[in-house]
Amino acid sequence: MLQEILPRTSHIITTKAEHPRAMDAAALEKQASNYPCSSEAVSNVQDALSRAIQLAGDEKIVLVTGSIFVAASARIAWFEDQ
Repeated sequence: MLQEILPRTSHIITTKAEHPRAMDAAALEKQASNYPCSSEAVSNVQDALSRAIQLAGDEKIVLVTGSIFVAASARIAWFEDQ
């Protein structure tokens, strides 16, 4: 998935789903660091979404990818902030 997304991305934020088998955000960020975009690890989905929205501003989009657990957590965080 990273091979497809990162060449078209200016910044990536990795995070960890609330699931016992979820990969650590720092380990994901390490994989992302092999690509020519900036990256950072944020420990939970809600904070990661907030950071992404902050960085995107009015000019860029935020794309949430990953497991259904990440997508569900991001959706909940989105509606809680509205």
